[in-house]
Amino acid sequence: MPSLVRMGQLSRLSGVPSSTIKHYLREGLLPAKSVSTAKNSALYDSGLVDQVRHIKDLQTTHFLPLWRIKEVLSGDADTVAATVAAAVDRVREGDAEPRSLQVSALMQRGLSDEELTYLRDKGLIGGGDVLGGDDIALCETIISAREAGLTDRLSTLAVLERYRQQLEALVAAEVEIFQESIVTGAGERLALSTVDAMKVSERLVLLLRRRMLLPVFEAASATSKIAKKIRPVKTDTSDKRRKDKKRK
Repeated sequence: MPSLVRMGQLSRLSGVPSSTIKHYLREGLLPAKSVSTAKNSALYDSGLVDQVRHIKDLQTTHFLPLWRIKEVLSGDADTVAATVAAAVDRVREGDAEPRSLQVSALMQRGLSDEELTYLRDKGLIGGGDVLGGDDIALCETIISAREAGLTDRLSTLAVLERYRQQLEALVAAEVEIFQESIVTGAGERLALSTVDAMKVSERLVLLLRRRMLLPVFEAASATSKIAKKIRPVKTDTSDKRRKDKKRK
């Protein structure tokens, strides 16, 4: 293979369209190693062939967006971690409504400065002036709780923090299960397996939570009723005192 090739040759050797390779170059995924030979012509390092194939494989097999591919190529993330993260993003984006909303609009509807600061400090929503997807849904849930009057009896931030702390253990368990059952041996199906596993785990958590809540509430209700039945009866001590005086 010659050390320098034209774009057409680079495309044929890698099996990737010239337009796609040029896009990779513009995005900074490929080093711009070229030697200009004319105004509208350039020669490229033939070593780019393997790199172009690798990038295309990360796109088609692992379903990675270009910005995650850039992290993999720069060494900031490994392929497995990037594949899993991209799959999680795809599930989130698939479930969320394709919309965006100004933070100011959410605050006008009732989201407080304190709540916004908490959500951002804990990494529960993104930064910036515009939110989307799950970030909007979480903020709107808090707003809905206030509109329903629930925040009159419950502190939104206190409830959120209790949920967040408990969910940390659940998330850690999910990651452990995922590492043991999905990542090991998934091979080229890692991205698809991750998406499937995410959907199954979310469904399981929802169903188990619903199923486990009922008996707990029933037990709490029964305990409350028993406590009322065995509550000690107050006696009128004034009669007892009068009787004692008569005896004396």
